[in-house]
Amino acid sequence: MTPIYVNHNWLRIELYRSILETAGIPTTIRMPNSVPGVLDPSAPVLCVLNDADFDQAASIIASLSDQIDAAIPDWKCPRCGESVPCTFGQCWSCEELRPNSGEYDLWLTA
Repeated sequence: MTPIYVNHNWLRIELYRSILETAGIPTTIRMPNSVPGVLDPSAPVLCVLNDADFDQAASIIASLSDQIDAAIPDWKCPRCGESVPCTFGQCWSCEELRPNSGEYDLWLTA
């Protein structure tokens, strides 16, 4: 079992898991405290069960991440005005949550 993706967004974890499983790559989702070497103590970890599938799974996830990130625009923090990358769910400067983040979560499930 090899960790392939860590994210606080369960919808994205489940999306990637489903796509990898459809591609014939067996996976499991673990909590970080059960996976050696994962530093984030609260985010779920998507793992491939067969080490031989790692490269193919990484390629699929990289392609998906690029597509998802291109569809979600960068945003401007309503509290402090900083420009924040689309991949951030909260402002890097003041920690304000991204407004309307729910609409992107719904897109991820489509």
